[in-house]
Amino acid sequence: MILERYLSPENETSTFKGIPIWLRQSDEVRNLMMTRKFSVKYRGTSKYCNNGTENYIRPQSHCHKAYADTFAIYPYSNY
Repeated sequence: MILERYLSPENETSTFKGIPIWLRQSDEVRNLMMTRKFSVKYRGTSKYCNNGTENYIRPQSHCHKAYADTFAIYPYSNY
């Protein structure tokens, strides 16, 4: 399984973390998300143009999927 490499430590609330964004559409992740027992949080940094100015300034608590570098998978709390 691909996701076994990205298991979170026991002291964290996420199930998997640090998964590269290119794995988001893999069959394993899609099948897991289709169970509707998990949610995704995208992680990434602010992005800069070639001239050094920022073209995507993200808030600390949020990252858009289009600018994400990695993502984490969390279980829904009601399961």
